[in-house]
Amino acid sequence: MSCKLTLITTIRYKLKASVMALFLMLTLMVEPVCAELETQIRGLMLGQIPSFIYWPDISNHPETKTHFDLCILGKHPFGTLLDEIYSTKLIKTKPVHLHYINKINETNSCHLLFISASHKNELTNIIAVAQEHSILTVSETRGFSDHGVIVNFYNAKQKTRLAINHNSAKNSGFKISSRLLSISKITHPLID
Repeated sequence: MSCKLTLITTIRYKLKASVMALFLMLTLMVEPVCAELETQIRGLMLGQIPSFIYWPDISNHPETKTHFDLCILGKHPFGTLLDEIYSTKLIKTKPVHLHYINKINETNSCHLLFISASHKNELTNIIAVAQEHSILTVSETRGFSDHGVIVNFYNAKQKTRLAINHNSAKNSGFKISSRLLSISKITHPLID
């Protein structure tokens, strides 16, 4: 009986992972017809990306918490969209707690930190704090991926794409699914 339950659980997990991978790939293929749709796609992708990430630090690992902390740092393009999406949607099978923050020292409990362009001058400090606390960093600001942000949205041929700073992910201890890497542009930090 136990073997049968394990097999069923394994099949369910693989099916769920395949559906999420398909959703993410299809999302990346959709051509946004306007900025509002593009923002909606990126808002949804914030919830899909963690499914392809493995956290290194057990104390901040989403599996050890009762909820997933999604933090938005600074002035952002989402308006109330994230509140609408994540009032019912789960991330990594956990209910989502949204935190709109303006200071780096408010990030300690975040699992995922979206960094807006308004904090460009503090990016080095933000990345250092994120690495120290195993926080997945995401942005949509051009060039942030080259300066240590792990996942960065960008547009190519009117489609939303992902750039992954693989070195920054490795330095932070994150492991990224090969499925996500295969559909992303891989970047590396600039050498000072």
